[in-house]
Amino acid sequence: MTPVVIPAKPLHLALSRLSGLLSPAQRLSVQVAMLTDVIRAGVGFSDTVIVVSADPQVEQIARACGAQVVADASPAQGIDVAVERGIRAAASSEILVVMGDLPLATSADLHAVSVALGPGPGIVCAMSADGTGTNALYLRPPDIITTHFGAGSLAAHLRCADERALGAVALPVGGLERDIDTPDDLAALLRSGHECATTRVCHELGIAEVMSGAAGPR
Repeated sequence: MTPVVIPAKPLHLALSRLSGLLSPAQRLSVQVAMLTDVIRAGVGFSDTVIVVSADPQVEQIARACGAQVVADASPAQGIDVAVERGIRAAASSEILVVMGDLPLATSADLHAVSVALGPGPGIVCAMSADGTGTNALYLRPPDIITTHFGAGSLAAHLRCADERALGAVALPVGGLERDIDTPDDLAALLRSGHECATTRVCHELGIAEVMSGAAGPR
């Protein structure tokens, strides 16, 4: 079974682009719920899920969900360094890297990414909703390219594959498209009607009402 690697930054650094809308405590609650949703999707797909983080609270969440934990660099050196640490720990011939802010992710979505590549070495990129990011990345073998998560990551990953004449697939995959960075992302999540830890927390915190108030009268 394909191991899953989930890099997770310290929780207090998460969702900074929502700081004008949500309090630090609200952002923390939402991020914990999102990470929980992603780890549960990973555990439902694979018997090896590795969360890479230097945050003790993230470690507690991961272990409670049935995942392994690998320590990130401290201070953190970025997503790609965290991913590399997870890949080394997995010691597998293939890997699936999944971002930690995908509350709509399901085990079926992860399976879809893992089987999208034909025979031989190559990569599969699960695209973000705006078509520029890589929200999940399948690598066979794991060191086939250097990862480039962050702005413009989809083009960067496909360019690496093209330079090496590798098989490469980029596709939208259901719950892997919607990462949560902005108020618009959060509004789209709440409109989805999807039942998960993140939407439950949002309802408990009254975030829809907070967003409605922030929008002001129409």
